[in-house]
Amino acid sequence: MSATCDSEWAADVLVIGGGGAALIAACRCRELGASVTLLSKKRPGVASCTAYAGGGFTAPLEQMPPEEYGETILRAGRGLNDRRMVEVMASEAESAFDHLQNWGVDFHRRRGSASVSGEIDNPLLRGTGLTFPLVRRAGELGVKMVHPFSVTSLLQEQPGAPVSGVRGVDAGGRVCSVRGRSVILATGGAGYLYGRTDNPAGITGDGYALALAAGSPLRDMEFVQFYPLGPAREGATWFMDTDVLDSLRLTDGNGEEFLPQLMQQWNLSSGAELNLYARDRLSVALQRRRQTTGSVILHLEEAGEDLRRDRECAHLAALMSGDRTDPWRPVEVAPVQHFFCGGIAADEWGATGVDNLYACGEVVGGAHGANRVGGNALTELMVFGLRSGEAAADNAGKISGGANPYSGDMFTPEGIDIGEIADVGPVCAGEPEWEYSFPRLRRAVDAQLGPARSGVGLQECLRWSAHLARSAWSTGRLPAVTALAIAASGLARQESRGCHWRDDYPEQGGSEYTVQLQPRPDSMCSEGRVRVNVARKKIGE
Repeated sequence: MSATCDSEWAADVLVIGGGGAALIAACRCRELGASVTLLSKKRPGVASCTAYAGGGFTAPLEQMPPEEYGETILRAGRGLNDRRMVEVMASEAESAFDHLQNWGVDFHRRRGSASVSGEIDNPLLRGTGLTFPLVRRAGELGVKMVHPFSVTSLLQEQPGAPVSGVRGVDAGGRVCSVRGRSVILATGGAGYLYGRTDNPAGITGDGYALALAAGSPLRDMEFVQFYPLGPAREGATWFMDTDVLDSLRLTDGNGEEFLPQLMQQWNLSSGAELNLYARDRLSVALQRRRQTTGSVILHLEEAGEDLRRDRECAHLAALMSGDRTDPWRPVEVAPVQHFFCGGIAADEWGATGVDNLYACGEVVGGAHGANRVGGNALTELMVFGLRSGEAAADNAGKISGGANPYSGDMFTPEGIDIGEIADVGPVCAGEPEWEYSFPRLRRAVDAQLGPARSGVGLQECLRWSAHLARSAWSTGRLPAVTALAIAASGLARQESRGCHWRDDYPEQGGSEYTVQLQPRPDSMCSEGRVRVNVARKKIGE
């Protein structure tokens, strides 16, 4: 349905997003008696990373102890996980599966994992086996779903003040203010900042920028996960699972087969283990091989009959090669952006530190640390979607109903300035000579914020993205704020760890710390801009 402008309360809870986390949070709020309006850029349940997912969950199921599952997450996260969030995932995952099964989701459970079958006849949309039942359940519960609606800012009297709703653009292009006693950000990641990503269009990091402007800190935005085996041509939107590397060779531009030596070095024995623990290291290795030898080739021509008969594998081979009649031939591969491990520094209930503002799903950082275990994205959004829904509904019930309690004009940020980065120095001197354009932004992000980075490239990206982020605040500027956050965090992390590799700091540092983008208490500048600082915070402080 189309959005309409309304100066009164639209609902007890506003949920921003249309993927799995948003739908789960909305359903849970409604179950608990809160009225709910879900605002989404596109049709809920379809154009989201959840729908595009493979439909697989890693989880403590069928006799896998929660402790074993938790250790798997910590191993992949390189010691930077929020341990409380890991404990919650490990202890509540099984009950979350039961909860969603009661909503109509059909899970196939095995030891340590689960899966859903897509409701669309396309092997690349298996996640619809989760999202479509959730959309149906939301409809049954009476969740009001509004799309298209693009949120441009959160309603506050000033940065850090309680949130009382959102401002955005409705289906008719009108600027609207929509009221809510609680607001949940479930906007997903920022994959569409990259020209090479498997994320659908519209996943541009809006939630990170909205939270930062509202006064909520971000953590570890430098940890961007890539999937190693995408086609090398520009605009790639798919990849093959590393399981195929048990059967197929990788060679570099010199014809050298290099993966067996890396597997031995990393103490891994299969493509499945690569998928769980080393997507980050393999992505960096592939990028560096491409830089030094010119190419990396996946030898699809060596596929046996088992792979050739597999419907999904055959479909992906045709996409990889670009040839449906003869897909089984050598293909040049390169990493494709897949997932954001960092994000809003919310707690295990989704609370952001700003009153009435909650978050869940990929937009939240902490659970995955420096690198995410394969299959854990859907488990995370399920567990914390339920939790944030409970917290937001409870919060809405504590606010006296009826009229808007906030008087006067609402603050709308016009942009973001960034202060000094600890131990790196000021980075805002200098402005780009080109005008803002989203395609150019994506090319620059691909070039400077990929699997392997350098201080020079990060500085360059930060300078011009900071300039763009200081310009008029709109949906077109939100991506620049997120690019700024990635570059600033990458500069502050002077080591290589997990998804973040720096050529000028190739070793993993000894101390364990998070990188925090923190809005300053005096953040509202005279021009109406928000100012943030970047600092390191030791784990446990």
